[in-house]
Amino acid sequence: MRFVTLKEVPIKDLAVYRAFPLSSILMLMILTPVIPLLATRGSTNGILWYLVCILVLVWLLGANDLRKAFHSTAWLVAISDKNIYVKWRSYQNVHWGTHDIQIFELPLASIESVREIRRSWQSQDNSETSRFLELTLRQGTSTSDLAKYLADERSARPGGVPVRKSKWGHFPVSIEPGNRLRVQWRALPSMANCIRCLNSHGVPTAASQSIDILPSVEELARSGNRFALIENLRTQDPSLTLSQAKSKAEALIAQSIFPDPKGPPGA
Repeated sequence: MRFVTLKEVPIKDLAVYRAFPLSSILMLMILTPVIPLLATRGSTNGILWYLVCILVLVWLLGANDLRKAFHSTAWLVAISDKNIYVKWRSYQNVHWGTHDIQIFELPLASIESVREIRRSWQSQDNSETSRFLELTLRQGTSTSDLAKYLADERSARPGGVPVRKSKWGHFPVSIEPGNRLRVQWRALPSMANCIRCLNSHGVPTAASQSIDILPSVEELARSGNRFALIENLRTQDPSLTLSQAKSKAEALIAQSIFPDPKGPPGA
């Protein structure tokens, strides 16, 4: 495994899978006609006007997310005949910089298998499903250096240097027990296309291609999904205040960067 900068990736010669924020696109499609309609009716209604202001703020956040997705560096995975490149920096944190190390290059020969993973969780208020590309690495392939890079990224210290800019809590890459790498899939072309591409270069699909189960607290922590983790903790223990759940979630995320490489039996 090698760690590289964006300039070191021959992106023009690779099969590239770019960020695609579907949720932001759908939200903008809904809010764009709704906001003017509510504004015209809310000119004399204080509560309705307050709602319009909130929706405008949400619209601006979604538009900013979409703007970042069109950045030239907003790709997730790139594949050549011999290697796969995975970018662990989220397109949402592109403002952290584009010149530091934020990609790992992995020989395809180091990958034992690939599969799709789905994880669903529910809280009192909503439900969410995420899809992941999971790469099982061959025995002897170390992820210890990658774990250090991921820990720095989640601590807003890329390369060990603190950033003084906003931090978005989207971290697409995690290391899972059993020497597995997991990449949250919000990209186009589809994950099925990516798996077929890897298959064509000799990487087999795991026997169990798609698993849909509720993730554990530990798994949510490894994925860096702070909001889902907070909701999960409060669902399990209703006595936790929001502040207590937030502190516990941040501690779990900080402790989860280096998972047990052996993993649970049968994982």
